[in-house]
Amino acid sequence: MLILPAFRSWHSALIIFLVTVSTGLSVCASRTERLPGDLAVAEWAQSISLPLFDGFMRGVSAAGWWVPGSTITICLATALFALGRRSDAGLFVALVAMGPAVNWVIKRIVASPRPDTALVEVREELMTYGFPSGHVLFAVVCFGGLAILLSGVRGKYVAFVKVAQVILVLLVVAMAMSRVYLGVHWPSDAVGAVVMGGVWLTVLVGARGWLQGRRRGVLESPRHP
Repeated sequence: MLILPAFRSWHSALIIFLVTVSTGLSVCASRTERLPGDLAVAEWAQSISLPLFDGFMRGVSAAGWWVPGSTITICLATALFALGRRSDAGLFVALVAMGPAVNWVIKRIVASPRPDTALVEVREELMTYGFPSGHVLFAVVCFGGLAILLSGVRGKYVAFVKVAQVILVLLVVAMAMSRVYLGVHWPSDAVGAVVMGGVWLTVLVGARGWLQGRRRGVLESPRHP
């Protein structure tokens, strides 16, 4: 019982911090076309010339569109449900489903332009606003959320889970890289999405802990004849 208040305090503090950083980045993005360092990082990303790199970046980026993203979410949620993690599956779907709506609202409030073709090579034409990156937000919430939910796995599958969690984190990094590489987002758009996604993940941790605590409380409560 002494741990719970501390956890709630830490949890709330982290959410406040992430929301504050997200707000600051949003305000900055609304007042300038790009943030310091954006152009240099974008030029570096687009200068990478490795075998199959272009195809890999395009493939990773494609996973963030509506149909592939929805399919991935449904498949992962179904797998969690089949493994008996019903509450986790429900939290996962709810978490990912909130992303597009919030991203749509923030984009229109900030109204930040995408990279200019005069500055970088735009390899994917899009007409919507830039900040934050919806693809990166999806990756953080979906892949990052699954990595968190897998942390509860014990037993002989621990090693497999650790490898899966590393892969999921790398997918988030690859998604952020792909959007900058394709010239559709500035690096700050991706960073903003990561920070905003962190708010979602913090809420997920808190909600999951609350549900687990409530379940333990029900199991441990004295039964009356």
